[in-house]
Amino acid sequence: MFERFTKDARSAVVDAQQVARDAHSDQIDSRHLLVALAESGGPARTALTDGGVDTAALVEGARARIEAGDALDP
Repeated sequence: MFERFTKDARSAVVDAQQVARDAHSDQIDSRHLLVALAESGGPARTALTDGGVDTAALVEGARARIEAGDALDP
Protein backbone atom coordinates (compact mmCIF):
# COMPACT_ATOMS: atom_id res chain seq x y z
CA MET A 1 0.00 0.00 0.00
CA PHE A 2 2.83 2.40 0.82
CA GLU A 3 3.96 2.26 -2.80
CA ARG A 4 0.65 3.87 -3.82
CA PHE A 5 1.56 7.04 -1.93
CA THR A 6 3.14 9.94 -3.76
CA LYS A 7 6.79 10.67 -3.07
CA ASP A 8 5.80 13.61 -0.85
CA ALA A 9 3.26 11.52 1.09
CA ARG A 10 5.82 8.76 1.68
CA SER A 11 8.31 11.36 2.87
CA ALA A 12 5.76 12.80 5.32
CA VAL A 13 5.04 9.35 6.76
CA VAL A 14 8.75 8.53 7.08
CA ASP A 15 9.30 11.86 8.83
CA ALA A 16 6.37 11.12 11.17
CA GLN A 17 7.95 7.75 11.96
CA GLN A 18 11.13 9.58 12.94
CA VAL A 19 9.19 11.96 15.17
CA ALA A 20 7.63 8.92 16.87
CA ARG A 21 11.02 7.24 17.29
CA ASP A 22 12.52 10.42 18.76
CA ALA A 23 9.69 10.55 21.30
CA HIS A 24 9.84 6.80 22.02
CA SER A 25 6.21 6.48 20.93
CA ASP A 26 4.81 3.02 20.36
CA GLN A 27 2.42 4.28 17.71
CA ILE A 28 2.14 7.07 15.17
CA ASP A 29 -0.85 9.39 15.30
CA SER A 30 -1.89 12.64 13.69
CA ARG A 31 0.33 14.69 16.03
CA HIS A 32 3.44 12.96 14.74
CA LEU A 33 2.38 13.68 11.18
CA LEU A 34 1.55 17.30 12.04
CA VAL A 35 4.99 17.82 13.59
CA ALA A 36 6.65 16.23 10.57
CA LEU A 37 4.72 18.47 8.18
CA ALA A 38 5.29 21.61 10.25
CA GLU A 39 9.03 20.93 10.39
CA SER A 40 9.33 20.30 6.67
CA GLY A 41 9.83 23.07 4.19
CA GLY A 42 6.93 21.96 2.03
CA PRO A 43 3.49 23.25 1.15
CA ALA A 44 1.91 22.07 4.41
CA ARG A 45 4.22 24.29 6.43
CA THR A 46 3.55 27.16 4.04
CA ALA A 47 -0.20 26.67 4.49
CA LEU A 48 0.18 26.66 8.27
CA THR A 49 2.31 29.79 8.21
CA ASP A 50 -0.02 31.54 5.75
CA GLY A 51 -2.89 30.68 8.09
CA GLY A 52 -1.18 32.51 10.92
CA VAL A 53 0.12 29.46 12.77
CA ASP A 54 3.37 29.85 14.70
CA THR A 55 4.91 26.58 13.51
CA ALA A 56 7.75 26.70 16.04
CA ALA A 57 5.25 26.95 18.91
CA LEU A 58 3.05 24.28 17.35
CA VAL A 59 5.97 21.86 17.04
CA GLU A 60 7.21 22.60 20.56
CA GLY A 61 3.76 22.08 22.08
CA ALA A 62 2.96 18.96 20.09
CA ARG A 63 6.33 17.35 20.85
CA ALA A 64 5.89 18.12 24.56
CA ARG A 65 2.45 16.50 24.61
CA ILE A 66 3.66 13.48 22.68
CA GLU A 67 6.66 13.00 24.97
CA ALA A 68 4.46 13.47 28.07
CA GLY A 69 2.22 10.69 26.83
CA ASP A 70 -0.87 12.92 26.78
CA ALA A 71 -3.90 11.30 25.24
CA LEU A 72 -4.72 12.43 21.73
CA ASP A 73 -8.32 13.21 22.75
CA PRO A 74 -8.47 13.47 26.55
